Amino acid sequence: MEVESDFTAMKIETLIQREQRKELFDERWLHKFKMWLGDEIYWDDKKQCYTLKIPDGLDILTMDYFPKGNRLLIPKLNKWYYGGAKYLVNNYLPQEFKE
Repeated sequence: MEVESDFTAMKIETLIQREQRKELFDERWLHKFKMWLGDEIYWDDKKQCYTLKIPDGLDILTMDYFPKGNRLLIPKLNKWYYGGAKYLVNNYLPQEFKE
C-alpha cells in the first residue's frame, strides 16, 4: 500500500497496533477473566473499554481496562496504570487462572 505522507503512515500503523493489542488481550486473557469474574467483566461501547468489578476484601473495586491503549484506570483511586494488562494479571488474577 502506497502512502502519501509519513504522518498518514504513522496514523495507519498506530491504528493497526491498537487493534492488535485488543485482539491479543481478547485471545489471551479475556476468557480467563470471564471464568474468574463471570458477568462482572463486560465491554463498554461508549468508553471503548472493559469494565471489571473485582472483589477486594469486603468491597468491590471497579476498574476500566482500555485494551487499545493498554491502560488501566481505577476510578476510586483516580489512578492510571500503563501496561494495564500486565498489571491486572500480576496483581489481581488468581494463580489458578494464569496457566
